[in-house]
Order: sequence, then structure tokens, then C-alpha cells
Amino acid sequence: MKTAIGLCMVVKNEINRITECIEPIFDLLDRIVIVDDGSTDGTPELLRRRFGIAVVRKETGRENWLCDLRNMAFDMTDTPWILTLDADERIAPETLERFSHASHELDVDGYFGPWVNHTGDESFED
Repeated sequence: MKTAIGLCMVVKNEINRITECIEPIFDLLDRIVIVDDGSTDGTPELLRRRFGIAVVRKETGRENWLCDLRNMAFDMTDTPWILTLDADERIAPETLERFSHASHELDVDGYFGPWVNHTGDESFED
């Protein structure tokens, strides 16, 4: 049994990163909610054209904008599980697929995987 997974993202001027983030996992997601904080580089248009995603545009102009916008995206997502990513983060499709089939068996409220940082030729886990 597959559990539905939604993706929530907050973006601003991520046209050079967003496709590489979403494309590998696009078909594994049941809902995608992206809130844009005033991109001027065509990010919302790219998402609409390439993936059919209707981006919500909301500029806060406030200091705690990320929390506000991420919470807005959460409120618009109706899936049992929500994945949050920044445009420069990646999740392996096989990891997401494995999770979607096993998550209904888990008696947990959240899941956090390892982060691997890549800097030049070096990689390290956080």
C-alpha cells in the first residue's frame, strides 16, 4: 500500500536549481505546493510550464518570512506525509518510493534522514 506524499517548498529566484530538485521525484508526489516570495527570475513561470504547478505568490516583507510561508504551504497540503525541501536539496527517488510504501507501517509522526553536504570534491554528513 502506497501512502500519499506531498511536497512543500518556499522559493525565491531558484530558476537554476528548481528543476534538478523536483524532476527526479515529480512522479512520486501526490501533491506539490510551492509558495514564491517574489521571484524575478521566472521561477514560477518555469514551474507552471515544465511541471504544471500553480505557484502561490506571496511576498511577506517580514523578518520571519520562511516560517510564515512554509506554514502557509503546509495548510494547503492534504496528504498524510509532507516532504519539505529547499531548491538546493535533493532526495533520492528510490528513498522516497521506499518510504511511501513503508510509511503506513510506521508508528511515528515524523521522519528525518541524514544530510550529506557536498562542497567541491568533498562530502560530509551532518
